[in-house]
Amino acid sequence: MTANFNTVQGALFRGTITNGNVLTLTVKDVALVTGAETVSYTIPSGATLTSIATAVAAAINADANLTSIGVSATSSGALVSLSSNSVNLTTYLFGKTLNGPETLVIGLPVNGTQTAAIGGTKTTGDVLSLTVYDAGLTGDKETVSYTVVAADTLTTIATALAAAVNADSNLSGIGVTATGVSTVVN
Repeated sequence: MTANFNTVQGALFRGTITNGNVLTLTVKDVALVTGAETVSYTIPSGATLTSIATAVAAAINADANLTSIGVSATSSGALVSLSSNSVNLTTYLFGKTLNGPETLVIGLPVNGTQTAAIGGTKTTGDVLSLTVYDAGLTGDKETVSYTVVAADTLTTIATALAAAVNADSNLSGIGVTATGVSTVVN
């Protein structure tokens, strides 16, 4: 057995979209026949950062040379999570054919699940807020809030706060989602 020193890398698409621009992601690993493999994606009309991330992840997963060394990708919003099971160091490089404003920030740590427990005594009119800090957000943070209503229980408050996170387009755009289970928000 050998150790795998490759951690999951986050790659976040940002910027304004230029139709027709060709985005490339080059994977470098000595296990590849040429030492590198490039996947390309031409931005179609109507593309969004989320659709670009989805298509780039699909292109990586469809590349037989990359899958043969254990490289795979998933996407959530504008974030692509890159994984490599190669015993060699795997690195990633971004490129584009035009000088469009699209960027890809590679090397972001992929965040795990954060947990918020709703507790105490419910008080109608109280406002609960969650703030997400991330470089992919304008101003590097986004706050969602929920105002407690008379019919709420701690469970419905957790569910409503999770729904507020999921309804926020800025958060979904960077792959942040939430679930409310009992009195817990993940």
